[in-house]
Amino acid sequence: MTGRHPDDGGQGQAPQHESQDHECILAGVSGAIAAPIAGRVADRGWSRAGTLLAILAAGGAFLLAGFGQSGTASSLGMLVAAAILLDFGVTTNLVLG
Repeated sequence: MTGRHPDDGGQGQAPQHESQDHECILAGVSGAIAAPIAGRVADRGWSRAGTLLAILAAGGAFLLAGFGQSGTASSLGMLVAAAILLDFGVTTNLVLG
């Protein structure tokens, strides 16, 4: 085997999927957005309510990940949305805890 990917056009490299890269970056940025918001919530004394919402968001992310027909673009979108919601909920819970 020459190490070539079948979709590389004979160049010897696997094709890049830029849209997937952008979705991964977007999912990782939500934790950075959640931290200052959670900090403000904690400063106002709303830690218990914020923790409850963070746990509900994380649980909702697992429910959201199960929706959509397998192998479709909408299921990929739901999975990315679930990853963003999960990251937001976990980061918020960590900051408030």
